[in-house]
Amino acid sequence: MNFPNISPEQNMQDMCLPLRQQGRMAFVMSPRLGDALIAMTLIYNLFKKGYDITVYSDFMAALKQWFPWVQVFPYPDEAEAKASWNQYDVLLHRYPHDVRYDSRQWHPCVLSLSTLPFYRQCLNEVDLQLLTAKKIFNIEQPLRANGMTLPQGFVHRRYLSKVVIHPTASMKTRYWLPRYFIKLAARLMNKGYEPVFLVASHEDEETRWIETAGFNRMVTTSIENAAEVIGEAGWFIGNDSGLGHLASCLGIPTISMHQRRKVSICWHPGFAPNKALLPRVNLLIKPWKEKYWKYFLTPNQVYHAFLALVNAEGRQK
Repeated sequence: MNFPNISPEQNMQDMCLPLRQQGRMAFVMSPRLGDALIAMTLIYNLFKKGYDITVYSDFMAALKQWFPWVQVFPYPDEAEAKASWNQYDVLLHRYPHDVRYDSRQWHPCVLSLSTLPFYRQCLNEVDLQLLTAKKIFNIEQPLRANGMTLPQGFVHRRYLSKVVIHPTASMKTRYWLPRYFIKLAARLMNKGYEPVFLVASHEDEETRWIETAGFNRMVTTSIENAAEVIGEAGWFIGNDSGLGHLASCLGIPTISMHQRRKVSICWHPGFAPNKALLPRVNLLIKPWKEKYWKYFLTPNQVYHAFLALVNAEGRQK
């Protein structure tokens, strides 16, 4: 197959043609964890329908044993990409800025889903993948799952009283206040739960306040190590970050904290049950929301949202 590149100005019918031919596809993912995990929803549904699709992502390559049903590779360098990516009929991306190595100049069909009008709706990102499966690939009843499973030897939610707390994020503007995290952890402990703060190795120095306050802090060595801890925990509470999406696609109920309403709608974890929280005060303009949100979302608010999440699960049993 040899399809022309589709520019952002061309319509959905133009893009559907190469994608529906079921040729060989490579999905070149965003370098962000949450984006990649969400995109795996579409990939899993395509796999279920028999599409020949390969994934390129450093994060997904690190979690390869958690996605045993699909071929996953880390991003190649430019020379390797030019040598190997022409085996695919389509290079698929979520966003134009995910296109690597100026591949539109040397590959015959490079597509970005976000150039389509429906892709810019204010929907939860998981719902957006399901809508893409329906509109572009004619999958009538796509699965709300991305195919991630715990490897052999691990037990899903083995430690039901363990609450993983993630106090960091990719951007410091998304950090809730450390003193609020401590107040929340103390209330959870008094209620009989086991709060465990989870941080990455590069966050070691900046999160020493957790142990100073007397709480358990686990420094993970890799994204796979983080997945192992989260997958066996009972609950997850955190800032707006990729680990919240990781918890959710592993079936862990989550509490997520957000700066703005639109962000909470689009980017709250969308697989398992979730409570997406916002400040109680309307801060009116975006710069104020990004700077001051953390002061107006209180530990009491998060604690009661957590109890509501626990109670909702109890009613379903």
